[in-house]
Amino acid sequence: MRKKTRVARALSAVLTPEQYARTRHDTPYLYTLGSGEDALTFVGARHSNDPYDKLFSIIPEHFDSFKPDVVAVEGVQSMSGAAGTERFIAGLTRQEAITRGGESIFTIKHALEQGVPWFCPEPSDAALMRHLVLHFYDRETLVAWYVLRLLGQYHRRAENMPFVAYVAPFLSYLEQATSWSDVSFTYNQALETAAAVLSQEPNLYNADRAIEYTDPIPWSNRWEQQTVFNEITRTALAFRDRHIIKRISDELLRGQRVLVVYGAGHAVMQEPAYRLLLNAS
Repeated sequence: MRKKTRVARALSAVLTPEQYARTRHDTPYLYTLGSGEDALTFVGARHSNDPYDKLFSIIPEHFDSFKPDVVAVEGVQSMSGAAGTERFIAGLTRQEAITRGGESIFTIKHALEQGVPWFCPEPSDAALMRHLVLHFYDRETLVAWYVLRLLGQYHRRAENMPFVAYVAPFLSYLEQATSWSDVSFTYNQALETAAAVLSQEPNLYNADRAIEYTDPIPWSNRWEQQTVFNEITRTALAFRDRHIIKRISDELLRGQRVLVVYGAGHAVMQEPAYRLLLNAS
């Protein structure tokens, strides 16, 4: 079967958010598919910045047992490029890598120490925003969504700085990445837009509520709380998962052993695609 056909069939098997809402699974969610060359092992994590989390023992164990040729990690984009990212991460201690960047930065640090190449299979923020605009989402609303999406990360890292200071470099990055000259990238405007969508000011200090604002999963007990922000995340999730699977499939189909460290939701939703791709039962 041709490569493009195999990948297209695999993409058709990805779980939808509605299907995932009916799924129950352990976290971390772990699986290995294939053997020898073109094999994959997936560490589906609960995002963590806690150095005592068992996740940070599981990841090195998978390096040792699986012996990957390449590692894929979630959400690592840097305006300084891969070389700048690697220099920064190499200078961190193990604990700093975890507290500042969670499992993604920890995994990259371990990969660098083991001499294993890594990559981030995510689309760029610019590509993601172009895709969302094509789905007729208003640009001001997208900036507000982008800010609210950072709340979960902010709370996990237990930052001492106020949220406005935490968000500032991300907004600057987004403004440069999109080149939207007709949109305000200010914190205050983003919160004003968010309040209009939510019909109330967003609660920036409740970690659980913060995650719900942009949760893509339509949980039955939260359905009435869903807004356009949740719809945007579902659209973004579908685009991201397709991009991630295509990139990882490229590595698998050229005979690479790939270790993937991503959120557990991605692990579960993408698993049927990789099983189909690798003909694993």
